[in-house]
Amino acid sequence: MTVAFGKKQENSLLEMARTAAYVLFSDVLVENQKFQFCSCCDAVFLPGKKQKYCSKQCGHVDSGLKSKKKKQLTDNSDRLRVASNAITEWINLRRPRRDWRSYVENALTENGLFVDQPRKSQWLGRCIRAACTEDESPRRARIARLCTGPGASKAETREVLKNLAAFYALIRQAQSREKRK
Repeated sequence: MTVAFGKKQENSLLEMARTAAYVLFSDVLVENQKFQFCSCCDAVFLPGKKQKYCSKQCGHVDSGLKSKKKKQLTDNSDRLRVASNAITEWINLRRPRRDWRSYVENALTENGLFVDQPRKSQWLGRCIRAACTEDESPRRARIARLCTGPGASKAETREVLKNLAAFYALIRQAQSREKRK
């Protein structure tokens, strides 16, 4: 069942909504009620104890995003480890049957860290491009952030930067060996 409103009724509904908003806002001011902004959608709400979200849905969305971000960080750290080992193996092979990038992507696939097999790994592509830049480049800084995240300690960040520098050296070494073939 649909209800058609005339222009006059639409205006009165807008006025009612505006009046209701003013009443709620006056309650906040007069009764000194605390209000808070939702951590997920920034909507204003009257919080209960330790409440950070305006609804359960926002809580689920935000926790899902945090969980996904944490998984990406661990996956990127694992990619770095697996890819470094794979390049080292490829370099140590006497006569590799395929190019080093395919070898590394195969190792990433075997470890469940890369699934788009017909396409090339974006993460590895970013690392290859970063290996061709200077130490303090924005590309290298971005990859370091993808492996550590914003809350990493200085020791963790130093360790990841050291591992990335070794990985970049391995990439350059593999590229030069492949050019010699």
